Amino acid sequence: MQGFRKLKYADFATSYSITGTFLRNLGNGGGGSLLEVLILRDCMHLKEMEVARFLTAVIAGDFKFLKHLDISNREGLASEGDWYQRSYNSSLIPLQQVLEVRPDICLLAEFPSEGCFLDIDHMIDSDINSELSLPFQQSGQTSDGALVTSSLESSYNSDQGSGNEEYQDSGFVIYEESSDEVDFLIV
Repeated sequence: MQGFRKLKYADFATSYSITGTFLRNLGNGGGGSLLEVLILRDCMHLKEMEVARFLTAVIAGDFKFLKHLDISNREGLASEGDWYQRSYNSSLIPLQQVLEVRPDICLLAEFPSEGCFLDIDHMIDSDINSELSLPFQQSGQTSDGALVTSSLESSYNSDQGSGNEEYQDSGFVIYEESSDEVDFLIV
């Protein structure tokens, strides 16, 4: 994978074919050392095991600049063997350990109750270009398995239609729906 050394922002939200396998190549000298924001929200095929491996790398000291990570999935994460098998409250993912080791990270991990499809579209303002300000405070796990945590206030543009052109000059990757591998970056 080329170009990950300068990668700061990556938004793969709602990508259909992302499984998370590429996350293995981000750590351990494979680049991604400057990564600040990683959004994997609602990636249909994102595997819980790949998220667990990534968070284990964060705990081990990789991704020192990472400040915002969103692994929320309204359909749950895919299990290792079969993506039709969904995980809604994974014991494999070390969320609490990440928060203890890296309290500066804004970690968003919201999942529905098992078998419950959560429709969050009605909660979002109809103007998709509006800026969302999301205050996060350190907290524990909620009754439905969701965990929203940080000691920071986070604000990012939710421009889903344009690909966030404002970040293209600063190492922002735009993912095309062709495979789980990212071969080039717009820098």
